[in-house]
Amino acid sequence: LVLSPPGSVDIIIELMQMYRDKVDIFLRCLSLMRLLAAKRRRAAIIVAVPLAVRRLTSIQSILNRKATMERKLAAKRRRAGTDKPSPVIQSAEQLKSLLSTLGAAAASSAAAPSK
Repeated sequence: LVLSPPGSVDIIIELMQMYRDKVDIFLRCLSLMRLLAAKRRRAAIIVAVPLAVRRLTSIQSILNRKATMERKLAAKRRRAGTDKPSPVIQSAEQLKSLLSTLGAAAASSAAAPSK
């Protein structure tokens, strides 16, 4: 149902891009994408959207840089005794998981014989 309207994947990815710094909104969009990608057929639909994986990879790259900085700050906070979990690191890890799922779907659809 979510994948039915044209451009729905692009809209979700656009929301992820716009709200990557608003963790609660970003994680909801990411959860929706992960739910959609849970089935191979739907993951193949997402992968087939032009530039979808490329845009998600770009978002992941930005989040990875932020997560690296967060880890460095967390190490300093741990030494100071004021450490708390980072939502940026959680976002980066979950997006990595989604891209892994989509990569597997792309590989399986590329390996499947055409009818």
